[in-house]
Amino acid sequence: MTAGVRPSNELVIRGNGPVGTRPGERQGLALVLASAACFGALGVLSQLAYRAGVRVLGLLWGRYLIAAAVLWLLVGAGRRALPRGRSAVTGVALGAGYSAQALLFAESLRHLEAGLADLLYFAYPALVAVLATVLRRERWSRRRAGATAVAIAGLVIGLVGGGRIDPAGVTLALLAALGYAGYVLASSSLLKGIDPLGLAALLCTGAALALGADALAHGQLVLRAGVHGLLLVVAVALLSTVLGIAAFLAGVQRLGPSRASIVSSVEPALTAAFGFAAFQDRFGPLQLLGAGLVFGSVLILEIRLGGLGGLRGRRFRRYEPALALETVR
Repeated sequence: MTAGVRPSNELVIRGNGPVGTRPGERQGLALVLASAACFGALGVLSQLAYRAGVRVLGLLWGRYLIAAAVLWLLVGAGRRALPRGRSAVTGVALGAGYSAQALLFAESLRHLEAGLADLLYFAYPALVAVLATVLRRERWSRRRAGATAVAIAGLVIGLVGGGRIDPAGVTLALLAALGYAGYVLASSSLLKGIDPLGLAALLCTGAALALGADALAHGQLVLRAGVHGLLLVVAVALLSTVLGIAAFLAGVQRLGPSRASIVSSVEPALTAAFGFAAFQDRFGPLQLLGAGLVFGSVLILEIRLGGLGGLRGRRFRRYEPALALETVR
């Protein structure tokens, strides 16, 4: 892997010219980073909502209900192609299934610091690689084995370096990561060729329906948390869902799916920063090392051997279903 630095401090990739020097690429980078920040704020905003008296099911139902409504407005305003027939039904059904892992992650935030929960959740790229091999969709390789080993090492180091850890929270976060990996694999085979924004609207609709029924059954359909709690629910819906989705999709158009996926993996670091700002949560040196290893596992999975030139070419290992798969958390 070769890279050089010109006097202008532009990063040069072998055979492809400087990265990030085109206006469109700089805008794409900024948009994907903004998206990562929006999703990175999810854990902290959720924990603030819990402290304001919002219950888990009420938060999730409100989040996806508001997000679905706004996303459908954006789909209509942009005159995008509407999913129809079997694709629409499948999208709503996947959204209902997706709600289970969203609930697991939301519950994990009641037991863990937001940064650690997000770090554990980002085990999902390695889990996708393992499950894809188990299901015989892709072949196992040394690169996959190396990425999986690095991710596991990062998670173990992050947990060991975190002091007292709640086992229930760790279990919930890892189950959420496993559920998200399964969702990615299912969506990649069932929902090809659907407009990403329309798919995101369908997924949020299905999640809102499933979580609304669950909230009704548990008496949490009506939010009783005061104005502060309601504003936090709206913030989760608009900032950590709608804006995160819109920014990521706009960034993908400029960077491409694989590069955008790599950039967005800075999310756990941003979550840790937000956790420190809101609650003085701190990542120790070992947790920082663990987070770095998890990020490294994403790079190993996404970039083929042969240099960083693959960032501009099409030499990525693309496990690339509809783009909305990377947008809904």
